[in-house]
Amino acid sequence: MNGFKYIRWGIEVASIAAIGIIATKDDWCIYWIIAPIAVIIGIKIWENKDSIKEKQLRTKVQLQLLLKLLSYESEFDIRCTYHVPIRNKTVQAFDYLLSGGGSGRKFDIKKGIIGKAFTHKTPLIENFISDEEYRQKMISEYKYTEDELMERKADRKSYFCYPLVDENHKVIGLIYLDSSRFNTFRLDNGDSRTETIVEACENIKNSLI
Repeated sequence: MNGFKYIRWGIEVASIAAIGIIATKDDWCIYWIIAPIAVIIGIKIWENKDSIKEKQLRTKVQLQLLLKLLSYESEFDIRCTYHVPIRNKTVQAFDYLLSGGGSGRKFDIKKGIIGKAFTHKTPLIENFISDEEYRQKMISEYKYTEDELMERKADRKSYFCYPLVDENHKVIGLIYLDSSRFNTFRLDNGDSRTETIVEACENIKNSLI
């Protein structure tokens, strides 16, 4: 990765130098300046994409370590992933850890548990003791419609969503966990696993900002 970084730096410096040299020519053409500028912009876009991928990979590794540390038994059927807000959506950055699948899915930023955690910029824990309670609350509290719920499974009983809020009070990402067992994640003070998750989320946030 360092080799590619130095190559990009070299191209950027050469492009800047080219702009300066071309601008001093008596017979310069506007396209001679546009070309180096386009190269610099392309490099910046490339660097930004590389930075995003690197941060998401680092977050994935940290969440993998968290799940190993928590040591949930298999019957909890834990899933964990990371969502990134983009405009009016959140995008699942990578597949669910442990179960797989889901990468790239998009969710309305104003709906669901993730949407509520994003809007209120506060951690959210929710538990549903039955399918009926799940469907009622998803409509009354989380703004889903009955038609939308027809496309969703009610096999998850416990949810944890932690928004990563930076120093500008902006949500830069959301850590999401769910479980098929009721009350896996609890609001009780002193629950060691919940405290561990919160601490891990704060560490992930600090590594991203």
